[in-house]
Amino acid sequence: MIGNILIIGFLLLAAYGLYGWITGKDPDTMLKREKNRMIKENKSKAQIVYLRSFSSETLQISDVLAMFAGRTIPGTMAYWKDVGNTVTDFLRVIGPVVALARPETTWRMRPWDPNRPELHNVGNDQWQQQILEWLPVAALIVVQLDLSSGLCWELQQLVRQACPTKALLVLPPTQGEYATIREGMLPILPEPLPVELPTSRLMTIRPEWKPLPLAMEEGGEWAIWKTLEPLFEQNGYDQPPWRRIYGFGSSNKGGAPVGRLRL
Repeated sequence: MIGNILIIGFLLLAAYGLYGWITGKDPDTMLKREKNRMIKENKSKAQIVYLRSFSSETLQISDVLAMFAGRTIPGTMAYWKDVGNTVTDFLRVIGPVVALARPETTWRMRPWDPNRPELHNVGNDQWQQQILEWLPVAALIVVQLDLSSGLCWELQQLVRQACPTKALLVLPPTQGEYATIREGMLPILPEPLPVELPTSRLMTIRPEWKPLPLAMEEGGEWAIWKTLEPLFEQNGYDQPPWRRIYGFGSSNKGGAPVGRLRL
C-alpha cells in the first residue's frame, strides 16, 4: 500500500515537472526568463567592473587539485581559481560587466565561460587611467582576490575612490591560499579579512569597511541568488524574483514583491 502511494506520488511529481518544462512554468525556466529580461532592460545601466590578476586565467595544477579539496561557489559548481566570470554573469541583471583585456594574445587553457565580461584593450601606459575612470561610477566592483602587483594597486584605488558596499570579493578555493592572500591584504584593506575562508568563497564589505562573509546556500541556480542577497540589498538593488518563483516569499522587510531593480 505504502509502495503504491510512493509510486503514484513520484509519477504525479514527474508529470508536474514535465508540464512545467513544456509550458515554461517550471521554476528554473521562469528564473532564467526573468534574469534575461533584466539583463536586456539594464544593459545600458552603470557598469560592473571585474578586477582580476591575468595569471588567474591560466589553468594550474593547484586548480585541478582544488576540484577535490577546494570549496565551490554556491549554485555554480565553480571550483577554479578564476571564477569571477561565472559570478559576474549573475550580476548582469544590474548592468553590463567590463574588464581589462590581457595584453598578450598567446593561447592559454581556462574553463569555458560563455558570458565573459566585455574586455577593453588598453596599452600598458593606459590601464591605470582606465581603472581610475571606472571605479568611481561603477555599479559594483567584483574582485578575484590575488596578490599580483597590478591587482594590489587596483585594490588601493578601490579603497580610495569607491564605496565599500559595492565590492564583492571572490576568494580562492583553499584555506592555505586564502591565508596567504589574507596576510597580503593587511596593509591594503582598512579592516582585516576573517581568518577562516567562508564556505561560499564570497565576501562583501559593510559601509565601515568591515568584511561580511556571505552564507553558503545549497541547491540549484537559485542558491547563488540567495547567497548574494546582502550585496544586492546594501546597494539598493533587487535581484530576479527567485523567492517568489521558488515559493520563499519576499526578502523585503515591507513585504513588497521582489523583481525590479531600484536604480
